Amino acid sequence: MTKTLANLKKKNRILWKKNNLYKSPWINKLINRFIIDGKRHQAESLIYEFLIEMKLVHDADTLMLYFVFLEEIKPLFTLIPKRIGKHIRLIPFPMGRLHRYKKAIAWLHKSIESRTEWKVLDRIINEFLDFETKNRSQALTYKDEIKKSTIANRAYLHYRWG
Repeated sequence: MTKTLANLKKKNRILWKKNNLYKSPWINKLINRFIIDGKRHQAESLIYEFLIEMKLVHDADTLMLYFVFLEEIKPLFTLIPKRIGKHIRLIPFPMGRLHRYKKAIAWLHKSIESRTEWKVLDRIINEFLDFETKNRSQALTYKDEIKKSTIANRAYLHYRWG
């Protein structure tokens, strides 16, 4: 039997889908954010370990906690600079659904990286615990900054069509 490239790709694609324990594209996006030097296995084990630790700490569904967190931090608008006369104005534009989640995952990764704990696993767990207990997180402050800027620049909404 000859192994063609197409057969190998199909086989690897099936294996990759079986390796994903949670069958969620948003978990995959988070894993992709934590890949360092192409070592996907380390990122997967880190995220899966986080989900298992959270399940031990809370008897609730950890995926639901993750999705609630993403729903809380996803932005509704983005600010796009546009030159009007001699001024550059920030004009609020609504974001698409996929772009909202991608931005939320990017903010989550940025807030986890900015924490000062020694282990990355501790950073992730503490970020989620801060959100759950104190309802505060660095990612939520990013969302609040965008929201304040959007409210401040709502007078320029009519430039969206110009």
